Amino acid sequence: MKNSLRIAYGSASELETQVHLSYELELLDLNTSGQIKDDLDHVLKLLNRTLHSLKVY
Repeated sequence: MKNSLRIAYGSASELETQVHLSYELELLDLNTSGQIKDDLDHVLKLLNRTLHSLKVY
C-alpha cells in the first residue's frame, strides 16, 4: 500500500507564484477500499482544483 501526497510550491517573485500538486495513490483490495478510494479521490480532486485556482502568472 502506497499513499503519497506531495505539494510543491515556488515563488519567483512577489507577484509570481506557482503551485503544483502531484499525487500517487494505490489502495489494497480491501472490502472497504472502494468507499475509501472514492472519498480520497474526491478530496484530491477538490485540492487539485483549489491549487490550480491559486496559480498566478
